[in-house]
Amino acid sequence: MIGVISEFLEQHNVEDFEIKGRIKNNYSIYKKMANKGKTIDDIYDLLALRIIVNSVAECYQVLGFIHSIWTPLPMRFKDYIAVPKANMYQSLHTTVVGLGGKIYEIQIRTYEMDKVAELGVAAHWAYKENTGYSPEKEQL
Repeated sequence: MIGVISEFLEQHNVEDFEIKGRIKNNYSIYKKMANKGKTIDDIYDLLALRIIVNSVAECYQVLGFIHSIWTPLPMRFKDYIAVPKANMYQSLHTTVVGLGGKIYEIQIRTYEMDKVAELGVAAHWAYKENTGYSPEKEQL
């Protein structure tokens, strides 16, 4: 999936991007099943990719590319860019039927959004002010 997406983005002149993949671990699966009363068939993020780009416009462009290659699952799209979460989390989430018929959750966000998601709201202000955020600096 990463190779196909990378090639497609390069062909469509998306120059600066990063793609990360992950497989959900057993404990996370168990927690989701136990806490939310789900079966394994109800969990759509066993395989996940995160695509990071430079701008909001590129986020939506990449979403269009993903949906043009693979079939999105109905009711499995969330636009946290247009409507951010209360903690300032922003990202596009979609779930598609990918290679080999496997279900993939794909998150698409900018580098700034990724910093906020990974490091918290303080990272957003450091990014805006170009001061270089780190959790260690926050403790000073």
